[in-house]
Amino acid sequence: EPGQETYDKIFGEGKVTSEEEFDKEVAARLAAGYRQEADYRLDKDLKDYFLAKAGIKLPEAFLKRWLYTINKDKFTMEEIDKEFDAFLADYRWQMVRDFLMEKYSLKVSEAEVREAALSYVSYQYAMYGMSGVPEDFIRQSAQKMLDDSRQRGNLEDQVADRKVFAALRDAVTLTKKTISVEKFHELK
Repeated sequence: EPGQETYDKIFGEGKVTSEEEFDKEVAARLAAGYRQEADYRLDKDLKDYFLAKAGIKLPEAFLKRWLYTINKDKFTMEEIDKEFDAFLADYRWQMVRDFLMEKYSLKVSEAEVREAALSYVSYQYAMYGMSGVPEDFIRQSAQKMLDDSRQRGNLEDQVADRKVFAALRDAVTLTKKTISVEKFHELK
C-alpha cells in the first residue's frame, strides 16, 4: 500500500514522503540501473573491439601443457580443457589491457585497491539486506580480502579494467541513441 510506512521500508526513514517523490525516486533508480547496464554493454563492446583489433595469436598447445604441468596437483587435463577457452580470453584481455594501461599512462594505486575492497564488502552486505554494518567491521573484512593474494589480484584487475574503460570512453566518440529495453536486450 502506498504510504509513509511503505516509503520508509523501501527508501529509509523520511527520505520519501509523498507518492510524487516515490515515483521520482523509482524513476531515478530505474534510470541508474539502465545507465549501469548501458555502461556494462559499452565496456563489453570496447573490450570485444580491442581484442579483435589486437588479433593476438597464442601457442595454445604449449599453454595447455604448461597449465597442466604447473597445476597437475590441483586440476586434471579434462578440467583444464573445460576452462581453457575462458583462460585464453582472459589472458588476451590482460595483454590488451596492459598495453592500454601503458598507452594512457594508467597506474593502479594501493588506495584504489583498498577503496575497491571497501566498496565490494559494503555492496555484499547491502545485497544481503545488512545495512548499517559498522565501519570497523567493513574495514576488517576488506583487509582480509586484501591479505588474500588471489582476491587482491582480482581487485587490482577490476580497478585496472575500470581505469582502462574510463580512458577509452574519453578517447572514443559516442553517438547516443535511445532504444527500447527489448531492443537493448536483443543486442549481441
